[in-house]
Amino acid sequence: PYPNPNPNPDPSLSLTIALAPSEKLNLNPNKIIEERLAANGLLLDNMVISANSLYFDVDGACVGFSQPAVHSRNKDLTYERLQEWFDRTAGDGDGGDRVLLILGDSCGDVATGDRVPAAERLHVGFYDYENPWDPRESFEQAYDVLLPREEGYAWLIRALQRRGLPALTAAAEA
Repeated sequence: PYPNPNPNPDPSLSLTIALAPSEKLNLNPNKIIEERLAANGLLLDNMVISANSLYFDVDGACVGFSQPAVHSRNKDLTYERLQEWFDRTAGDGDGGDRVLLILGDSCGDVATGDRVPAAERLHVGFYDYENPWDPRESFEQAYDVLLPREEGYAWLIRALQRRGLPALTAAAEA
């Protein structure tokens, strides 16, 4: 619904724009993602979504982001931004109680979870074979799950099963 001057947009942004009603001028990916998860029975009580909101003018051009915006130079502050959630959902430390799902399209995006214990984060990389910045080997080292652009979402179910999250896995398979 909105023009995108970037010929190779971030996959998560493309998905968000595709899911947004065309009459919206303020796009809040958090709410859209939550609505889509809830509609499919996948939104859990202990789930929090963290994404930039985008603001558009009447012509559909993006004119701003929520503040403070998450970007390549401050992604490592995600833990601090979600500290209250991490404190509230603390379990026995085995990582089975909560997982920070980090989606990215560059190797630098993994910095989002740097301060989160390894057992409590899952890095999912959207790999584009035409990406000139990071070779596939770098993506494979940086991410727990690598999703080539032509693959579907079966990867998510496999990743959830490996993490031992049966309730979410069952909901995703339904």
